[in-house]
Amino acid sequence: MNKMKVTLQEINSSHINVLGNLLEYYVYEFSKYIESIKIREDGTYGFGDLTRYFNNNEYHCYLFEMMKI
Repeated sequence: MNKMKVTLQEINSSHINVLGNLLEYYVYEFSKYIESIKIREDGTYGFGDLTRYFNNNEYHCYLFEMMKI
């Protein structure tokens, strides 16, 4: 049986590129099911400005990390 260690980490604006890359992959995975999702000319799907999630106290960003132990 594989055991996993799962941690939840609140992230700050220094992780904005990691969050953006993960969101790109997330949308890519859904693009085969949702016809309206199109790739842009620059090769991304685009999310707009992610800094709003770090500059507004009403938002809190977290990432899960999973590791086999």
